[in-house]
Amino acid sequence: MTNPVSGRQVPGGWYWNPERLELRTIPPEGGSLPDGAVRWRRLPGWLLISAAPIVGGLFVIGLPVFGAAVIARAVASKTMAGLSRAAHALATTLSPAPSPGEAHLGGHAPGRDAEEGVTPGLDEVEAKIRARQGKAGKDEASDQGE
Repeated sequence: MTNPVSGRQVPGGWYWNPERLELRTIPPEGGSLPDGAVRWRRLPGWLLISAAPIVGGLFVIGLPVFGAAVIARAVASKTMAGLSRAAHALATTLSPAPSPGEAHLGGHAPGRDAEEGVTPGLDEVEAKIRARQGKAGKDEASDQGE
């Protein structure tokens, strides 16, 4: 195999550029390789003819595998999109609607009083919060009146 440089006149045959993975055919009367600072390798005809069944066999084996992979990905994509829509629809119809800060996994239903297991002293904390909110509301109203 010879290594001619691009742009030179070469005899007919097949030439391989390993840098660009490019194969060029030069007619039997000869011709020049494309311009550029790359080296080409001349491939003998017997090598290409013997490689053709191998490449064809890889194509015959690879095409069904690639096709099955593409179909499996499409089915998985559609399935996940459907499951996502179903989960979203289910989440929007939950009853009671979840509120931020509310514990639904604590084992207590909303509205239970202290005798039934709710933390004692919660009413006092709630009263303090409402008192502070009321005071803040009055301060804002007095600031707006000035």
